[in-house]
Amino acid sequence: MKRKNASLILVVSMSISGLCLADGILKISPEQAAIEASFNLKLANRLWEESSEACKIGSTPHLLQIIKTINSQRTAQPTDHLSYRARFVYSGCASMLSDVAFISGACLNKQPTKHEIDYSRMNWEKDSVQCTSEISSPDLSLSSDEGYHSDADVEAELRKEGKSEEDIAFVKKIRQL
Repeated sequence: MKRKNASLILVVSMSISGLCLADGILKISPEQAAIEASFNLKLANRLWEESSEACKIGSTPHLLQIIKTINSQRTAQPTDHLSYRARFVYSGCASMLSDVAFISGACLNKQPTKHEIDYSRMNWEKDSVQCTSEISSPDLSLSSDEGYHSDADVEAELRKEGKSEEDIAFVKKIRQL
């Protein structure tokens, strides 16, 4: 149990230290996202094994702890804003955690069916290959500001295209979501 708490504390401290303030918005650096992805890979591999064992013996408390650990990890690494786009590069690593949560959840009430196990294993293998590839050769274009256009740039381009003020206002509203 102490090892799990130490892992969680490490993740939280890593997440906090990887944030930087730019233009008044907290952003995560590509370097921090890479560290998180490597940690997610290791954590997912460890929890995959633990989940398998817990499922075999029907350990509901351990399965719940695994799911709680994954939820905490995913919550500590939000991807719901462009300032977190550095994490987009490593989506396979985050998906591995979801794969473990899925099979752990399936095991909570009953032994998973062959279909659930096969589906989970198929996703696990695909996401594992993707994560390993993302770590070894990240597509950093997903995390850069290159190609990002400010509201003013978009507005000017839409005006140049002859869009109505109503259309421009609609696009601006959508971009703020």
